[in-house]
Parts: sequence; structure tokens; C-alpha cells
Amino acid sequence: MRRAARGLAAALLLCSAVAAGEERAPLLLAAVSLAPAVAAALALPGAPAATVSSAGTGELVRQVRAGVGADVVLLADTESVALLEREGRVRAFQVVAGNRLAVVVPAASAARGDVRAVLAQARRVGLPDPAAAPAGRYAKGWLERAGLWDAASARVVPLLDARAAVAAVAAGRVDAAVVYVTDARRTAGVRVVHEVPVAEVPDIRCVLARLSDSDEARALYAWLAGDAARAEFKAAGFTEVSR
Repeated sequence: MRRAARGLAAALLLCSAVAAGEERAPLLLAAVSLAPAVAAALALPGAPAATVSSAGTGELVRQVRAGVGADVVLLADTESVALLEREGRVRAFQVVAGNRLAVVVPAASAARGDVRAVLAQARRVGLPDPAAAPAGRYAKGWLERAGLWDAASARVVPLLDARAAVAAVAAGRVDAAVVYVTDARRTAGVRVVHEVPVAEVPDIRCVLARLSDSDEARALYAWLAGDAARAEFKAAGFTEVSR
């Protein structure tokens, strides 16, 4: 939780600077699994300026509700944006990418066989905390539908988010984990043993929402929803979605 507290403190400091009259680029809060693709999109020629802060989706929602002056958010599920919309915070939103789940083990692991065998062999199964992270809710939902949750639940180690879960596998702190495909593919030290078919996984949607009516916020929102940014999301392993 220290990392989340530091993120909130930094974001509140940005708000203090604005309140004091200092100019700033629009503040974008991006879910940590999307942060590398966002950075690539904002590095493209013609991209608008932005200050980016990343954390787990649940933590970003808490920051917005605590009064952080975010202009745009990019979150890993539709439910979080729907919550902010019900509270009257959202000016516009759209789905910009999708994702999938994968089961990973340490690269040096001797675990073999189908996914049931791999999870049965694991003494500790890392999972983003289903109570706090969309990735955890997606993962638990898949495990339940696949008939794997009852056998694995007693060995589940809840972790902060999908990036923390895949990092725990790479470090050998857990024997297997269910994470986003995008995190699994770009993390050294892990091996993908199973990619969950689209037909079996919950409908994972990454949602861009504009919280401010400023011209800068509108420009940032339009850029991240545009073709150039979507191409970066696709290159990072996210799935395409229709507009």
C-alpha cells in the first residue's frame, strides 16, 4: 500500500500546484498495465503534452473520488468508469482496447501439462486481489467458470494488481499466477503456460474517460482515442475493439 499512498500524495501535490496558480499539462491517470502503451502513444509525433500518473485501477478511482484533479483516466474495466459516471464525474468515455488472461509460471519452472495440472502443482497461486483489482475479478471469474476456483482458492496469494502478480512469479514468490496477457508477454523471467481463449474469458475492456471540459483535456482524450494511439495499444498486445 505504500506505493499507492505515494501515488496519491504525488497526485494531490499536482492539484496543490494548480490551486496555487501554476500552469500544468493535463493530468492523465492510467491503469498500470496500460502505462507502457500510453507512454508509447504520447511519444508519437504530434501527441499532446500530458502529466501521467499510473497505479492500479482501484487506486486511481480512489484518487479521483478523493479530489485529485485528473483530466482524463484510462482504466481497465467498465465498472470503474460506470461508478465515476454515476457520481457525475465523467464528461465522455469510450472503450479503446481489450485484453485477455494468461497463466504464467517462473521461466525456470518444471511445471508442465495442461492448465489444470499446472495450477494443481502450484503451492502458491498469485492473483491480483479480486476485491480491489479488475484483473483479479476477471481472473477469479474465469477460474470459477472453468471449475478451478474451489481447488485453487486455498492457495491463492492476493496481490496489488496484475503487474505485481507477474512480478511475483518472475521473482519466484509464487509458483503460478493468472494475469493479463499484455503483462505476461513483456515480463522477463516468466513463461506463459496457458492463454485463456476469448470465448472463456470475461469481456475485458479498457475504458478512456474525460473528466474535464478543458481544451487540453479534450485534445488528450481525442489523441488517446485516435488511430495512432490504438495502434500502440495493439502493438503492446491489447485486442482491438470496434468504435
